[in-house]
Amino acid sequence: MVHILAGLLLALGAIGCVACSGEVPGCLSGDDGQCLPKAPCAALTPVCAGDEALSIRRLTRSEERPLGLKADAALGDVLLSNREITAVLSDIASPRALAPSGGALIDLVTNHGQTFDTLNTAFQAVGILPHDAARYRSLEFVERADFVAAIFRGVLDLRPDVQIVTRYELHACESGLRVRTELHSASHDPLAMFPADAFFWGNRGVTPFIPNVGQGYSHPELDLEKLSEAFSQSPWLSGDAHLADGAAYAIVACDSRLQSGFQSTTLSAVGAERTLVLPGDGLAFERFIAVADGPGQSRATDIALSVRSQLFAEPTTHVSGHVTSDAAPTEAWDERRASLLFSEVDEQDAEAAAESSRIPWAQAVPNADGSFDLDLPTGRRFVLERFLLGRAVGQPLRFTTQGSLVELGAVKVALPAELSVSVTDADGEPLVSEVVLTPAAPTEPEAVRGSVFGQFDEARCSPYLGPPHGGSPACNRVLIDGSGRARFAVPPGNYYVYATRGPFWSLARTQVALAAGEQQSLTLELSPLDLLPSGVLSGDFHVHGGASFDSSLPERDRVLSFVATGVDVIVATDHDVVTDYQRTVSALGLSQAVRVMSGVETTGQVLFMYPPGAEIPRVVGHFNFWPLRYDPALPRNGAPWDERLEPGALIERVASLFDGEGVAQLNHPFGESELGRDTGYLQAVRYDPRRKVPAAPDGSNAGELMRRAPGGHTNLDYDVQEVMNGTSVEQYLRYRAGWFSFLNQGILRAGTANSDSHTLAVEVLGYGRNLVWAEQALASFDADRFNRSVKQGRLIGTNAPVLEVCLTEADGACSGPSLLSRRPAIDAALDVSVKAAPYVPLEELRFFVNGNLVKTTELAPVLPRDPFARRVEPRFSTRVALSELTRGERDCWIVVEVGMKLPPAADLEDDDGLPDTTDNNGDGRIDELDGVGDFTEPSRVSETDVRFHVQTIAPGLLPTAFTNPFLIDVAGDGWTAPELP
Repeated sequence: MVHILAGLLLALGAIGCVACSGEVPGCLSGDDGQCLPKAPCAALTPVCAGDEALSIRRLTRSEERPLGLKADAALGDVLLSNREITAVLSDIASPRALAPSGGALIDLVTNHGQTFDTLNTAFQAVGILPHDAARYRSLEFVERADFVAAIFRGVLDLRPDVQIVTRYELHACESGLRVRTELHSASHDPLAMFPADAFFWGNRGVTPFIPNVGQGYSHPELDLEKLSEAFSQSPWLSGDAHLADGAAYAIVACDSRLQSGFQSTTLSAVGAERTLVLPGDGLAFERFIAVADGPGQSRATDIALSVRSQLFAEPTTHVSGHVTSDAAPTEAWDERRASLLFSEVDEQDAEAAAESSRIPWAQAVPNADGSFDLDLPTGRRFVLERFLLGRAVGQPLRFTTQGSLVELGAVKVALPAELSVSVTDADGEPLVSEVVLTPAAPTEPEAVRGSVFGQFDEARCSPYLGPPHGGSPACNRVLIDGSGRARFAVPPGNYYVYATRGPFWSLARTQVALAAGEQQSLTLELSPLDLLPSGVLSGDFHVHGGASFDSSLPERDRVLSFVATGVDVIVATDHDVVTDYQRTVSALGLSQAVRVMSGVETTGQVLFMYPPGAEIPRVVGHFNFWPLRYDPALPRNGAPWDERLEPGALIERVASLFDGEGVAQLNHPFGESELGRDTGYLQAVRYDPRRKVPAAPDGSNAGELMRRAPGGHTNLDYDVQEVMNGTSVEQYLRYRAGWFSFLNQGILRAGTANSDSHTLAVEVLGYGRNLVWAEQALASFDADRFNRSVKQGRLIGTNAPVLEVCLTEADGACSGPSLLSRRPAIDAALDVSVKAAPYVPLEELRFFVNGNLVKTTELAPVLPRDPFARRVEPRFSTRVALSELTRGERDCWIVVEVGMKLPPAADLEDDDGLPDTTDNNGDGRIDELDGVGDFTEPSRVSETDVRFHVQTIAPGLLPTAFTNPFLIDVAGDGWTAPELP
């Protein structure tokens, strides 16, 4: 542990030290409760003399919350506002995200029209470890005629010998906050400090941008163990979420020409230089945090350049122009049709202007009429790159910024094609649905692939219709609303156009060839398929929207996606915030089509837990809880504060918050680490599924699962756990291994299948989902009854197939899977029925007994003759004698699977009992990759592959369904779990 911390300090520390004792004003020599930090950014010229809207106060009504799903203000939080902007600071007792206390900037919007807040949170820290973050203890207001201020006082978390005081100040008519943080160290030892604001973007949200050589939106990979490699200096940081109605931000240091920090789409930290602070010394950092209207971030970078012009006498040139095309577009200009990137080049010839040598300075989106204007540094050479649907088009336009104004005139942008699609049912009635495009020969996927300036490229959007994490159109997918139609821009090319309403409806497809500037219209027809048994409802219990820190999906589109993928019951589980979609569901007229329960995904961020063998602290991963009551007056809309709690204590804390029959779900049990934080609890404690869980904690990793909270709950006292999460085959195999291990030990938890969808296109909602035998129809939905069925395991998990299995019991009844044991009849059998939409391929039926595959039945044909048929053909049914499977008189459990063949897999990387590699090169052998390990997920398959249709709709999907267990009590004397193999 010591050597790792020493390495981190070396990564953060600078050679030399700073002695601030000569700086008299403020709190640099210690906080006595009366000191005031110096006024931040004092050299900035006041914008106006008076502002009748200037105020500072506590929020007293939830209606005062700024607009936007990211807006998180609660009663008691601090609101600063003037004529231009509104900022919200969390109250001391209302921490958010990674911050251990209040005092963070949680909302920041302009007061112009309908601009939405897109900021998660920004808080103060001096390093990357938990004890480096500010824990504030008191708050006071300052009110003057020309400014208002909130002053937070505290110490570093778990380090009371370092005092921290932050002054947030809002001046009349200014479009940002002036902020100064002062620290004083009373430690006996020198401390490496990086005083900074940590902007928690969270992925799929605001994309950070800095004007450095070869950067802009591109940044070195953030590795917390090699943090120094990601550090750079820059004039400012800006960013926006690429939403038409989202805010843009810029952060500019006021006390230094360059600010230091690191950037990623998850987290940016910007502040003063890394410094070795000696005992008794102080340190300060001043900055201006600006907000502007989107789309694009040019208005925010204009503010950044204006601030630097005043502080550092850096002249700027105003640049204007207007985009145009060969013909007037049929829709207003937006970021999809034209996005402009301005980069500085320090050369004369085009060949030397390599992208890696450019300095991106600004990104702009034209106004609806095509006009654009922005500021750039004076006296420099620039290139203007034009982007259409995520791709650079045409040759860069070159110009030099001379004087106060440069008029670029007409900037020509090529026209995309335009497609109008209508989707109806067999009676011609419009359908809420989805349209998915994929290239068809001769168009190659790479020819129409796009991205957000190279970011989020893992979505491999081909064709690119819009940012993959935003609203429709997103990636290659378009939502069809209640009107039954949508019109959207498309790169010229040949495409298959699919219409879908989820795996329990037919699939429709047509082919189009689109030329630049061409407009085409088409209609596709869908029909429901007779697949679900009576009384069965489908549910997705792990779904995110724009309220999550790692999603930007608008609420309207999220609700439409519920219906467009045919899910009956949705559990809204945004990270650390409760969400209520009821108003939007009603406004869209979809109340009879879907039921939504409010819940939360608790998401540990503050590292605190040291399981055996851990050198760096960990968190407990992610858990879902539902139903909860949505209350916008409370912090996090009523979600619990979940930091520094083991699962047992977390379960106890949430118990009193349930709004009905409560369900606690362990999410992605072996989920990967993100920013040094494990997303799965079993991964966090390094549980090996080959090891037995002891009856009490014994110092082993498995023993961590039996640690008890004060109320007596163990860390295993959740109700259900994810076995299928999204379309990842690797995750399914790993999570199933953990579930099987628990079943073998008598740790009975229902297994669920969920999409974990954050977007329209990257993780597709409803793949997977649960089919719950709740014995009710959607029109008479009873949430308590439904949730009891879920906890009892009366469900199957699936990503497309429908699997019905029932066991003949001693009393002659035929019952489905559940966590209730049953005594079978002497001649008992499993009756199995397999159904699927005509485009869903199925290869085999698999029977597991105590985790061992004991029987496999091949299914033929793999795919029906007509994948676009509007009726279901019988796929397969069979009766299997129980004696054929169990072959003995001992109690056991049985799980049945159906689907495509799963790839071979083995644990060859780290000997942790979990599969981590497969046959990656197709030579028929499982690959051992020299300790690296790999598991190649299915990529885009050829058109002749039977998976082509399903993987177009849900990338990476390998059709699979699994039952919950049948617990076989042979003698009727109570079920006894088998032992681990």
